[in-house]
Amino acid sequence: MCITPLARDMSLLFFLLCTLAVSSSNKVFIGYYSYDRATAPAGCAITPEDIPVDKYTHLIWSFATFNSTSGIIDPIEGDLITRFTNLKKKNPALKTMASFGGAGLDPSQWTNLTKTASVRETFINDSIRWLRQYNLDGIDIDWEYPSEVDVPAVVPLFKGLWDAYHAESISTNRSRLIITSAAVAGNWELDYYQPTIIQNYLDYFNLMLYDFYGTWMPTTGPLAPLYGNVSIDLDIHTCVNDYLNRNVSISKLVFGFPNYAATWTVSPSQNYLYAPSNGTGGDAGRCTNYSGQISATELADVLSNHVGQEKWDDMSKTPYLIYGDQFLSYENKRSIDLKLDYLISMGFPGGMMWVVDSNTRVSDQVWNRLNPVTTTTTGMGSKMLQLCVTTLLLSFLFV
Repeated sequence: MCITPLARDMSLLFFLLCTLAVSSSNKVFIGYYSYDRATAPAGCAITPEDIPVDKYTHLIWSFATFNSTSGIIDPIEGDLITRFTNLKKKNPALKTMASFGGAGLDPSQWTNLTKTASVRETFINDSIRWLRQYNLDGIDIDWEYPSEVDVPAVVPLFKGLWDAYHAESISTNRSRLIITSAAVAGNWELDYYQPTIIQNYLDYFNLMLYDFYGTWMPTTGPLAPLYGNVSIDLDIHTCVNDYLNRNVSISKLVFGFPNYAATWTVSPSQNYLYAPSNGTGGDAGRCTNYSGQISATELADVLSNHVGQEKWDDMSKTPYLIYGDQFLSYENKRSIDLKLDYLISMGFPGGMMWVVDSNTRVSDQVWNRLNPVTTTTTGMGSKMLQLCVTTLLLSFLFV
């Protein structure tokens, strides 16, 4: 069989285009896994084994803890962490990480940990031992939030982690440990957080583009407004530009999605968007038993009982629900699609979600749009690559 140079070149061109298509859609999708969800009530719980690991590139254990006086990281009791990292057996391309901090940690703990160089360095070095011990691939710093007194310590923390992780990688010939930060969405904090500098010492800022409104605000409002009220600059677009205006590279910014609802109890006669609030949260759900926020599973329960009552705010590009004395702000397919349009058009490297839930409506929608193709033996990327190779071979056989 004679293969002409033109046929050969066309076949090779097709193969290159095909493999490029496999890799070019690759975007990260990072999910925070709150381990207390494993022991939630029936119908609400999500164990590590329940997580659809083929639909994430990174999963982050939330939260690990440390001793802020000594800098030593606390051990994790039980086998849940092992079950979590064993998810990489199901998806070898998956990266598992651990987050430190969170909204529940008093920020003074970060101040105590980082203000003294020796304690800070102990934490940095112990994090390597700790991450390797638990077969984790990286660390997430969720410092909510640095204040003026912390300014001298923020950059040394991230630079210290970066330098130590690079040195450990070289000395052990292992992949460098990943560094991310759950990053504030608010210009008033950025002078203290210093993202212009610390972008050089981490892989991604996981932008927390939610909680713009909650029971701490004087009114009801959108949980994650893509664009803002004309008189208020609390919105995603403004916050993203706060980073870009500080010369932070878009390649470092991961777009954060909320996978829950903010809820309020208000006067039934004054129940509307931006209605006055006295800080009373909405009815607690059956899973989290928490007033002011409900999980994705609990939100699905509410929406099923109020079909056709959802409203839309075109300014913020978000839905909301009003019934009786309850006000809820959350995400639906339309609002998530608009955020994904924004993510893709702006060139974000991917998305992040707080928090992994047994209800996968939001995570499925984000994954399916971002569609990061993996190269695992069970992933779609492998199947597409096999198709590329098969097509190339057939083209040689039949030309």
